[in-house]
Amino acid sequence: MDPTTLARVILVSTGIVAAIFACAPPPATADCSKSETDCNGSCFNLDIDPDNCGICGNICDDGLTCKAGACVRDCNAGQTVCNDECVDLKTDPTHCGACANVCGPPTVDQSGKIVGSGTCVNGACLVPDAGTDAPVDAPVDAGPQCTPGLVIGEVFAQGGNTVANDYVVIRNRNGSAVSLAGMSLQTINGGGNGDWSVVNLTGSIPARGFYLVQFAAGGSGTAIPTADATSTIDLQDTSVRIAIVSTTTALTGDTPGPFIDGIGVGDTIPLEGTDLIFHPDGQALRRKTDRCTDTNKSAADFEAATAAPANTSTAALACACP
Repeated sequence: MDPTTLARVILVSTGIVAAIFACAPPPATADCSKSETDCNGSCFNLDIDPDNCGICGNICDDGLTCKAGACVRDCNAGQTVCNDECVDLKTDPTHCGACANVCGPPTVDQSGKIVGSGTCVNGACLVPDAGTDAPVDAPVDAGPQCTPGLVIGEVFAQGGNTVANDYVVIRNRNGSAVSLAGMSLQTINGGGNGDWSVVNLTGSIPARGFYLVQFAAGGSGTAIPTADATSTIDLQDTSVRIAIVSTTTALTGDTPGPFIDGIGVGDTIPLEGTDLIFHPDGQALRRKTDRCTDTNKSAADFEAATAAPANTSTAALACACP
């Protein structure tokens, strides 16, 4: 075949092929509404279709539904998705009112007030008796840890005056209960050498709580609450030293040691600091700031106050160190 004829054959063949394609029907298309999209010839609403969610062919996993073009957890009416779970923000204590808003367990803040509850009601954490003094068995916010944790919180050495008995209140300044097994409260009257009297302590003192040691009674005055430990020793308001000791072995001498905390009242050698502190008439000597302040200087740490003996049943009260 000569070149001219070959060229004519190629042109004719090309025209035939072009004509075939020109005459072929176009791909099928679906007649979709404005809210739908053509996915392989079928119409789908990509905002809500679980098999074509957001884009054609995107299938939502089991338990998920398609909303606004995204696969999300399918919750019942009144529920909200939090951390891929359906929750009721009105009642869920871990998502109360909003996702991740946790209603903590009942606790006591640093002022000794109830501040927490594990109950969610109508989207708000319920705080029963909020702002009231906490019961002694309520868990207490740990807060700052004080050293020492145990201190002499209050001393009354005029039994028979306004209050019937002499007494000493031991204070736990920290957020954990303390066992008093093997410990003692020791006293000595007068300013010279002598024998220390030992009161063995038992049980424990609650977190942020108190422990009452009762001493000799006078002729009159208001009865004190049930004591946690007792002694018949008469505390001399004009001259007495008192110490919390980690053992039951009697201290010796004018400047004994070691002891956890101590105070010298009246005309005697101070156990902490150098300045003397005298017992007020008809009142108690109380450690400042809710029986908490401890700078190791008794004359600065204590003040005159109305006698208020407190025992292990007294409501817990948080401390700020020192």
